[in-house]
Amino acid sequence: MSALNNEAKQQASEHLGQFSQYPTRYSPDVLVSIKRQPLREGLKASAAGIDRWTAYELSWLSPSGAPMMAVAEFDIDAHSPCLIESKSLKLYLNGFNHEVVASLMALHAMLVRDLSACVEYPVTVRLYPLHEFKPLAISGYTCIDNEATHCQVYQPDASLLSPVSSSRQTDSCIYHKQRWCSHVFRSLCPVTAQPDWASVFIDIEASHINSEQLLQYLASFRQHQGFHEQCVERIYHDIWQQLKPKALTVFARFMRRGGLDINPYRSSDPKFHQAPACASLTSVIRQ
Repeated sequence: MSALNNEAKQQASEHLGQFSQYPTRYSPDVLVSIKRQPLREGLKASAAGIDRWTAYELSWLSPSGAPMMAVAEFDIDAHSPCLIESKSLKLYLNGFNHEVVASLMALHAMLVRDLSACVEYPVTVRLYPLHEFKPLAISGYTCIDNEATHCQVYQPDASLLSPVSSSRQTDSCIYHKQRWCSHVFRSLCPVTAQPDWASVFIDIEASHINSEQLLQYLASFRQHQGFHEQCVERIYHDIWQQLKPKALTVFARFMRRGGLDINPYRSSDPKFHQAPACASLTSVIRQ
């Protein structure tokens, strides 16, 4: 599977890696969508899930001209026909900096309308006051980063994953709920080749898993060029195909860049459509 086909690369290149004049007014036309289907070439395992964006630098003007700020979360369903090119979303959000918006409800409506139109699917938007937003705390995972393993492959290779053969045949059919994580995941932007760093979390119900092989596999993305969403879908697909689990959820929390982070979730649960929201007491607007 190619990291990025020509059509997707042409779409992404409109802003990525280019000098861009940030808009001084609200400009929904700067949003760029990228079709998902070409990016899924060669992936046989489909998954439910969302792509959660967190926007930490959303600011606008009140009717009196006073600066306002909030943290926003955008949930884009994995079944949406398109994803949003990240640089275009940064440009779009910066267009609000000098835009007078009548109310928080009006801002919410604008975001829902524009982002839903871009991905051709309803987008959920939540807005939080700065003093309330607390990023989701994640615990209960076994970190594999200190495994004594030899990593020599730096392009995704599903063959690095293989089920562990049990010495007791009766154990081979026993599924165990396991939670693994790695904080050293690295991939490359498919257009600029800049590094993208993430923590990857894997919830799996399967027979025994070789954690050293799992680390080798995640490390194999180190020189791979792919969108965040594309990388998580590839990880989900390869684990599902190679280890044949009973249940699987993969999500990654990528480091913030330009005030935005992207956190894709993919799951074998067909009812999975909403990841846990941030640990805020209340959101300003919650759908």
